[in-house]
Amino acid sequence: MMAPLDSRVQWLFHLTKHRDTREQREEHVRLLELIEAGDGDGAAGLYRAHIAAGLEPTLAVADTWERFDPVDVTRTRTRR
Repeated sequence: MMAPLDSRVQWLFHLTKHRDTREQREEHVRLLELIEAGDGDGAAGLYRAHIAAGLEPTLAVADTWERFDPVDVTRTRTRR
């Protein structure tokens, strides 16, 4: 049941591999801290900023690739 979602998450990580992993980790840690503190508004705001920061550069990289089915690629573990 989770396989299609897992495939898409793996594809997303592949798309965002060019981003600074240290910065991403710090954002994820801060998100967890806000969630644990019960600050839903703060977590939602940081989540939106986190997604927005990666969206444009990720889509720019993705536009340079040939079109393929991300589920098929992750299923075979063959990267194009």
